[in-house]
Amino acid sequence: MRVGVWLMLMISLYAFCALVVPEVERGKRLNLHDFHEREGRRYIIAHNLFALMALLLVLALNGVTAASLSFLLPSAVALALGTVALLTRGRVQIAATIPLAILALIYMIVNLNLLSTGTPQ
Repeated sequence: MRVGVWLMLMISLYAFCALVVPEVERGKRLNLHDFHEREGRRYIIAHNLFALMALLLVLALNGVTAASLSFLLPSAVALALGTVALLTRGRVQIAATIPLAILALIYMIVNLNLLSTGTPQ
């Protein structure tokens, strides 16, 4: 069961990454605004699916404990901000995605020890 859940989580992350990267034709100008207008809903849904699955995975493996809050809270915030981004447009959508990007960066730095000065083990 756990392997299946992890596999689905990684598939949803792959789908998000594949959807957020536009295909560019050689010699043709890339317009990210048009890309977002055309494909944004799809990759926001993929992001929300990933956040929901991460949240459910933490709940299934650990339940709601003090130790699991450091994983539950980021997933819940990512899902909430992603839902706002899905349901809105324009400045409100930007206001939801900027903190989402900042919080994701902070989460990676803290949890992956990206700023660690020690030797890798």
